[in-house]
Amino acid sequence: MDKESGLIQRKPRVLYSSDDDESYYSDDSADEDQGPKQKLLVLPLGGFLCARVYKKSKTKVRIPRNRQPDGDFEKFYVYKRPYCEDFVKFCLERFEVGIWSSASGWNTEETLECVIGGLENKLLFTWDQRKCTGPMYQSFLENKNKTLFLKDLSTLLVFLRIDGIDYKPSEALLIETDPYKSFLNPPDTSIFLDEYSVKNVSDDKLGPDGKLRKYLDNLSKAEDVPSFVKANPFGNPAITSSHPHWSSCSEMIRIYGD
Repeated sequence: MDKESGLIQRKPRVLYSSDDDESYYSDDSADEDQGPKQKLLVLPLGGFLCARVYKKSKTKVRIPRNRQPDGDFEKFYVYKRPYCEDFVKFCLERFEVGIWSSASGWNTEETLECVIGGLENKLLFTWDQRKCTGPMYQSFLENKNKTLFLKDLSTLLVFLRIDGIDYKPSEALLIETDPYKSFLNPPDTSIFLDEYSVKNVSDDKLGPDGKLRKYLDNLSKAEDVPSFVKANPFGNPAITSSHPHWSSCSEMIRIYGD
């Protein structure tokens, strides 16, 4: 990723094999021998692969006494979620994987290196706050001063296309912990999961026996993403017209949507 612009780097496609920790590279001429194109999986970072605790708020967050941070940065600590690296490897075997964080660039870069290390160069892209839509302040948020950043799937697909990678919305899944961030996206192109808490040291939702892995494995074999997601609800519900904040959400769609 270009550190200044946040754009996707043009680079050889990295192919990942579960039988070998080494990656190897391929040019476009070999694509026709690789079988059907893998679907695109977009993962969040903080709250999903790890928990970030800002040092100013550490006294307000109950952290188990025997838990030490995996990363200690200028303004925050990083606590890796159990199985996070193995989960990313699992995803790389079945999808083209990108990371899209709503955190700032320096925050995302340091956190990602801490959480998945050498797997970073196997990702299709890494995006941060600069490619989100926003920021916006919304009165319905629990924290009135919190800025809301939206992740517009159409923006991502346009930039991928510029980089020579063509995906349709029906071929992409966005995983999020906050349904608000997916306001602008087509129905059934996202699933919403509970945010990971630093207090949950025994969390196994990313583990080999977790329901999420089975769900994603089945999705990777499905005809398209929306049909599968609609037929197989998973996690927390999306925001629909029955939601108490739907009018505010609709206004954001009117302003920022097509």
